[in-house]
Amino acid sequence: MIRCDLMILDDSGNLQDACLIAIVAALRSLKIPEHELASDEADGSDAASPAAGASTSTAEVKVRLTGGEPVPFEVERVPLSCTFAVLDKHLLADPTFKEEEVCDGQVTVARLADSVSIRCLCPRCCFARRSLVCHTPG
Repeated sequence: MIRCDLMILDDSGNLQDACLIAIVAALRSLKIPEHELASDEADGSDAASPAAGASTSTAEVKVRLTGGEPVPFEVERVPLSCTFAVLDKHLLADPTFKEEEVCDGQVTVARLADSVSIRCLCPRCCFARRSLVCHTPG
């Protein structure tokens, strides 16, 4: 497990997207000590094998440092997000802090590999305006 702590120096708006970009950049530049996964003696399976990753076992994975050069951390899937401010009947990409204060709501579209997630935060939007977000041209 990797834990990322962020220190916000300036909130100029669109903080969620900026934090995600910072975390992805940090992980892509991260170098970790060369290591190998040790086998688990309890069930005899090799923790480094692909089949062990699919297991529902709660056995501990043991990591042994090999003492070699640090290796780049592998980021398999990079999440992307884009936040829009809802102003009347318009969507404004990458809103500033002042624009966020006066907007009717926000829409965030996030993507990770093959899945897409849409989050709508429209505290001041009337129901009719939500069609602006949910409309898909067909």
